[in-house]
Amino acid sequence: MKHSFLHWSDIHLPIGVGLLVLFALQVGAAETMPVPVKTATELGIMQGRPVPLDNRVTLSNWMAAPYNRWSLQHIPQILPIATVYRGDGPIVELPSHKQDLSALWFTSAAGDRLTIAQWLTTSYTDGFIVLQNGQIVFEVYLNNMQPQTRHLSYSISKSVIGILAGILVDDGDLDLARTVEEYVPELQHSGFAGYTIRDLLDMLAAIEWSEDYVNPDSPWRRWKDSIGWTPSAEETGHASQGNYNFLPTLQRDPAWPGGFKYVSPSAEVVGWVLERAGDAPLAELLSRRLWPPLGVERDAFITTDRSFAPAAAGGFGATLRDLARFGQMVLNEGTLNERRIVSRKWISDIRFNGSNEAWRNGQYRGRWNPDGAYRSFWYISGDADGNFEALGIHGQRLYINPTHKLVIVRLSSYPDAVSRGDYDLSSKVIASIRSELQE
Repeated sequence: MKHSFLHWSDIHLPIGVGLLVLFALQVGAAETMPVPVKTATELGIMQGRPVPLDNRVTLSNWMAAPYNRWSLQHIPQILPIATVYRGDGPIVELPSHKQDLSALWFTSAAGDRLTIAQWLTTSYTDGFIVLQNGQIVFEVYLNNMQPQTRHLSYSISKSVIGILAGILVDDGDLDLARTVEEYVPELQHSGFAGYTIRDLLDMLAAIEWSEDYVNPDSPWRRWKDSIGWTPSAEETGHASQGNYNFLPTLQRDPAWPGGFKYVSPSAEVVGWVLERAGDAPLAELLSRRLWPPLGVERDAFITTDRSFAPAAAGGFGATLRDLARFGQMVLNEGTLNERRIVSRKWISDIRFNGSNEAWRNGQYRGRWNPDGAYRSFWYISGDADGNFEALGIHGQRLYINPTHKLVIVRLSSYPDAVSRGDYDLSSKVIASIRSELQE
């Protein structure tokens, strides 16, 4: 079954709705029509033969705007990758029950009324898909993205690794009560020593760390160097240690009061532990135990450093539909296509066993969702619908609503690594869709 899908240029409003939109946007000077953002092609990025120097994507600029408009859809052309194979089984098509949601209204924080069509073309969204009851309800591609395009998911990768950890637990290969150094002795003198695998999955390790995406001297920048996301030492003059040489250098933060602390290297350590516990490279574990049973359309990938150690915390890339399949499996409590992939117990543990106390007393205390929790690299809302989600910088989002049987995936090339405004606006979009489709 071949799916139809929308490109932003294909989004048309019915005449009556279009006139209402035009009228509404003319009511009050404060409400102005958002201007669609330019695509990578319109910006001239990687266009021309040869490509002008200012428009070239390099290891120095690929994460920065506007170059990320192109780079996040072309990671294998920029970074070393390990392939996560789909296997030789058949593609299991997602059934389609399409509805045009593009004319739905929502209200921005500034009080402006926007349609989903307007939001899509002004929010740097590259791909957006909505599943309900396992069926594609709405699917849009923008910025030259296609259904076959593999897009970097950034920290959605952590949530993928969290599910893989559950598979290894189910298979008896991983004991969450054991300490990190029991699996990886190389970490016995690091700040991770003494923490259990469960501690790391829930971001409870008090590591001296700042997830500062701007400061060139931050620990995050040094980690980015180590995983191969920046130019080589020969080009920059400072050493790129490699991921598994960098992680043992991290130490405890004696001043941390406790609770949730977001430390991307905690996910890198879990990836390393899974390799030891599963006796195989991370990409191979994903290829054997997770990706093929989903009936995906394409191989996925995970970026690696120059010694082929994977970037478990942020290097996973896949197509929009394949990430939606993954989300549907999680919504289905671990099954897809009548096949058990991870136990219902593991999914239930993610949904219900996160510590609200650790969340409230942790890094985001008083700033974000006092009812929330974090479990096995998933964000738990604590709301009546039981929503939970995977998030990545630059606007990546995989949202699951068990009450209304919704899976929503957004892949994006938003200019800022972190934007509360962008997150809140996408939440309003999700709320409008949930209201429209509620059962």
